[in-house]
Amino acid sequence: MKVRLLWVVCVLAICALPLEAQTTLTMVNGWNGATVTAQAQDVSTNGLVVSSQLGYNQSWDTKQPANGNTLIKIWFNNGTTSLAQTPLAVVNVKTAKLEDSGGYMILTLTPVSGLGHKVDEANAFLAAKVPTKEFCLAGKIADYLGKRGFILANGMVVILTGNLSVVPDNGKAACLCGRGLAPGASGDIELFEVKSRCDSTPPPKKK
Repeated sequence: MKVRLLWVVCVLAICALPLEAQTTLTMVNGWNGATVTAQAQDVSTNGLVVSSQLGYNQSWDTKQPANGNTLIKIWFNNGTTSLAQTPLAVVNVKTAKLEDSGGYMILTLTPVSGLGHKVDEANAFLAAKVPTKEFCLAGKIADYLGKRGFILANGMVVILTGNLSVVPDNGKAACLCGRGLAPGASGDIELFEVKSRCDSTPPPKKK
């Protein structure tokens, strides 16, 4: 009887716990000495553009979802000029931070899940000016806005072009080698020109 009563008490205690809050995207200005404007938009629902002025070391909770594979477009600007390779499309990113890298302004992304070399390499790609040198990047294939997309390990989204015959089906993990190109005339999402695959999985069979 005591065991059953204890079990009931435990269940009631768990049920009384608050639900886990939804993870949202935070934008941070880590660029010393400059006030910038941060902006974000839920592209998946064509939501309103929200914005905030950020001084040095200030952060802003955009209230935009950082989970559920929601496509969010972000910008940093100084009122007249876009900064650090933005605007940029991201998915499942909890922090987007402007930083100083040897006197150069860069943007680093922290995904909701995943750390380590793959994220660092994706952030190095993000910091490179387009057209970039060749990178081999890990990520996941997904369609966005009716185009073949590639979600990098840091949460950055690029649209694939080039040798699409080696690209696996949607939802599949892949490692692709290629270079970053400026967005096409139809949008703000950076292009990734695929050259080859860098993982051991064979390319999909042609139908």
